[in-house]
Amino acid sequence: METVFEYDESGRLLRSLTSAEPEWRAEDVDILLASRFDELSRGSHGVPMAEATDPANQFAYVASVRTDWAARAQADAIAAARRAADKNASFAGVHAVVRRRDDG
Repeated sequence: METVFEYDESGRLLRSLTSAEPEWRAEDVDILLASRFDELSRGSHGVPMAEATDPANQFAYVASVRTDWAARAQADAIAAARRAADKNASFAGVHAVVRRRDDG
C-alpha cells in the first residue's frame, strides 16, 4: 500500500491518495481456478473422473477400507439422539459436534 500526499506552496495538505496492491494477482487467480477445476473433476475417491470412468481402467484400481472415526462418532451420536427422542421429533438441522476425548 502506498500513500502519496500533495501539498500547496505554503505546505498545507491538499489531498492524499492511497493505492493498494490488488489482493489477487492474475497469476494467483489462474492457480486458484486450476486447483478448483482439478478438485471438482475428482470423484470422492480422489481420482479424476475421466480416468476413473474410462473403460480401459475397469480393473486398474484396488481399494482399502478405513474407518473415519470422527464421522463414526458423529453418526453414533445422532443415532443415539434419534433413539432417545420422540418418534415424531424433527432432526432437521441437527448436527453432532465432534471433538477428541482428550481435548476436554
